Amino acid sequence: MARVFVRLKLRLLRNGFSSSPGTAVLYGLGTLLAVGGGILMAVLLASTVGGADKAGAVLPLVVFAFIWLIWIVGPLLNSSQGDQSIDPSRLELLPLSHSVQVRGLLVAGLVGPAAVGTFIGALGAALATDLTVPARVGAVLCAVLLVLMCVAWSRALAAAFAGALNSRRGRDLTVALSGLIGIVIYFASQRLGSEMSNLSATRSSGGYDLLAVLPPAALGRALGALKSGEWLLAAGLMVWGAVGIVLALYVWRWALARRLDGAGGGGKTKEAAVPVGTSVLFPPWVRWLPRTPMGATAAKEMHYYLFRSTLQLQQLVLGTVFALLFAGRSLFGSDPGPMADYLGALVLFVVLFQSAPNVFGIDNATTSTYLLTGVKMSEVLAGKLVALLLIGLPLGVILQLVATGVHGHWSQLPLGLVAVPLPWLVWLGLGSQLSVRAAFPVAPGRRQNSGAALVATFGGLLIGGVLVLALLAAAAGVSEAVGSQWAGLATAWVLAALVGVLGLRNAAAVQERDPTVLLAKLGGDRA
Repeated sequence: MARVFVRLKLRLLRNGFSSSPGTAVLYGLGTLLAVGGGILMAVLLASTVGGADKAGAVLPLVVFAFIWLIWIVGPLLNSSQGDQSIDPSRLELLPLSHSVQVRGLLVAGLVGPAAVGTFIGALGAALATDLTVPARVGAVLCAVLLVLMCVAWSRALAAAFAGALNSRRGRDLTVALSGLIGIVIYFASQRLGSEMSNLSATRSSGGYDLLAVLPPAALGRALGALKSGEWLLAAGLMVWGAVGIVLALYVWRWALARRLDGAGGGGKTKEAAVPVGTSVLFPPWVRWLPRTPMGATAAKEMHYYLFRSTLQLQQLVLGTVFALLFAGRSLFGSDPGPMADYLGALVLFVVLFQSAPNVFGIDNATTSTYLLTGVKMSEVLAGKLVALLLIGLPLGVILQLVATGVHGHWSQLPLGLVAVPLPWLVWLGLGSQLSVRAAFPVAPGRRQNSGAALVATFGGLLIGGVLVLALLAAAAGVSEAVGSQWAGLATAWVLAALVGVLGLRNAAAVQERDPTVLLAKLGGDRA
């Protein structure tokens, strides 16, 4: 029966390649990437496991756990069966037991570039020098167990969370998680490189042996035990790895049974209980906002940004990822620079760079709703920008704390935290100007946006960059002249506040003079 599953998967692959040549190209590139990565990992393990320092025992342990994590996360972030693995939902109507499905899908999962690349990489430990024949056989067995464990856990969790991942909220969540996981992987790889150099100069494992509680890490630790001749320890660790595979198969079987039998059925529709007197404009989690048009606008924008718009979440995640990658080397360098000391401000600037210049663009023609209510459009504009501050400020503060914990310059933390809101003050003025004078709809409909509006927006973004550079230059000059970083930071605050207040007041005056001009820019007649 397993052979039938393999043939079915190969048939799905051929059908996909014949219907879309681009799919074949992407699959070929993925195969090259997986096999090439496996070869590099094999060379790394072969050279490290054969060494005499502790890095040779710790590296396989960490690498095996890292690979297992990637196998788990990948399908959760791509629930569309991009590798042409057999979708369990296609088998629900066939007279196959859950055990048969698990065995067949497991074997089919082993046929693919990811599994081949993983096996090639894990097999590198068996090629290390100074290993006895029994140790090499044990290393091969560890490689086989690792591949089986990765495939089993990957498919089991994908089947268990299939319903949630295919929902709208699940797709939004994967957008956020993909960026955050990319950041974690990048920082972990940077940290691992520095840790391996430290372990090479010491005989201590640095507490990494505690990772052996994870079955994949236990297989990596077993390689060190095999090299040192600790046969009982190696056997016990490999048994623990096999237990991890059995547990994955059990979870997988339960997930398939749950899909077939029905996870929830047609349960009763539960009405949300809303207390009498609760305002629909202010959800409970933002009820602390002032009961004003500005507060109501901020509450609406925050709810839409965090719970309704995938595009806005993408901007938040991509801005954070870009800032962290831009400052990554500064974080892990021997002498962290300003990028690391003021990472929170950099993150907030990049996030606002995407959203603040066109705060009305996401509303499009529905901006007329604000006009019909009779509120001052200046308060609506301020509320939208306040919402961006309330969303981005906690993110900037958290990442500033994390960055300080990484590079260890705690004396710079107060300066970094005080500097976090500065980009918002700049975008308060510049963003309000662009949102009023160069507004354009995010979804233009049949009529495309004019080139003049786009040129004006890009010009405004360029001006924003120049303003920030000028502000930084002035702050650095004052700091150098006075001999105090706090004096430079105070100068930056004063200049940024002037830009923000004057820009907002001017934009509000323009808007109050004729609010219908904004509606015309956004395309009230667009479809």
